Amino acid sequence: MSLPSIKLSVPAYYVIAPAEASSNLSRFDGVRFGHRCDDPQDLEDLYKRSRSEGFGDEVKRRILVGAYALSAGYYDAYYRRAQQVRRLIRDDFARAFEKVDVLMGPTAPETAFKLGAKKDDPVSMYMADVFTIGVNLAGLPACPCPPVLSTACPPAPRSSATISVKGKFSTWRTNISRPLTGIKSASVWRCTMSWEVVIGLEVHVQLNTVSKLFSGSKLSTGAAQHPGFLVDLGLPGTLPVVNREAVRKAALFGLAINADICRHSVFERKNYFYPDLPKGYQTTQLAEPVVGAGIVEIVLENGDKKSVRIHHAHLEEDAGKSLHEAFFDEKGHGMTGIDLNRAGTPLIEIVSEPDMSNAEEAVAFARKLHAIVTSIGICSGDMSQGNMRFDVNSIRKPGEELGTRTETKNLNSFRFMEKPSRWK
Repeated sequence: MSLPSIKLSVPAYYVIAPAEASSNLSRFDGVRFGHRCDDPQDLEDLYKRSRSEGFGDEVKRRILVGAYALSAGYYDAYYRRAQQVRRLIRDDFARAFEKVDVLMGPTAPETAFKLGAKKDDPVSMYMADVFTIGVNLAGLPACPCPPVLSTACPPAPRSSATISVKGKFSTWRTNISRPLTGIKSASVWRCTMSWEVVIGLEVHVQLNTVSKLFSGSKLSTGAAQHPGFLVDLGLPGTLPVVNREAVRKAALFGLAINADICRHSVFERKNYFYPDLPKGYQTTQLAEPVVGAGIVEIVLENGDKKSVRIHHAHLEEDAGKSLHEAFFDEKGHGMTGIDLNRAGTPLIEIVSEPDMSNAEEAVAFARKLHAIVTSIGICSGDMSQGNMRFDVNSIRKPGEELGTRTETKNLNSFRFMEKPSRWK
């Protein structure tokens, strides 16, 4: 089986991964996240020493490489090119899976080396992942088969990376010195890899109030910049006051689905970092939401009816909006803009129970929710502007308890929501 672009997987990965690391780890500065040095002299000293002491050599190496790849003069030459290589690798796998259902190959080009043996040769250490990184870049699942032990450095697995799609097998042959072994259990493994789709939705519905959730600032997503949302930025000394109309509209949705309306409702802080979240936390609800359990009735194309349970619906403020198009520096390199006008916009997050078992049911449920919120007048329903967005989850093995939830997030059309549901 030919995967011609797989040889480019290591250099592409070690541009993309460090770039993501440098961005994600920028928050660990000793102020809010990560290690904090002792007795800093000033803010600059706090930053430098906290990051120097808190990160190991490999992490520092990745931050430096990633920051370089993302810099204005090198973004197109390195990061964008690595993403293009990533697409080529994914296309290679897609063409392969038109012919076969499973690819099998070695996990590593050599037996396991001793801990620390290659710490001074990072390139050699990176090349040990040559057979697995391509799978990661393609976004495919993989698992190791049972290993064969070597006496060179016991235990030293010589296993194979398995990529499962349907269940047939094709060998990905390489120039490895020994043939693949340890495959006797592969057919048994294949028989147990059955899954069922168990779909639950989290739906974000922006409320069409005049002002924001905790301030008197006017809703102005997409408008020109203005300084009118000090509360939404979380600046010291500001006092949030909840929007009465937002609470009324949330309760109106609860009545529309015959849900319990909670007489006592509590807001909480959800702390996480994201570039378009100016406060570093989101004011939301968890333990005591405004809307409790309810029911939404859907009708399928064949006329069958089904009830989808609503676990709850809670009020929360929206984040800002990341804009990845139409922003360029003086050299023409792409940039990301942040529109903070949307920050603080009131929305309700509707959380369903995992009662849907296929894409048709999920889309029917989403369409019914869209009809409800637009007909009772609490949301414009314009999904092209993100006024209604869907998070879709998940799958499990038949008969098992629900495990860790996985989500396909922020889908803003019924078609976009249907495609990953059908794929699962």
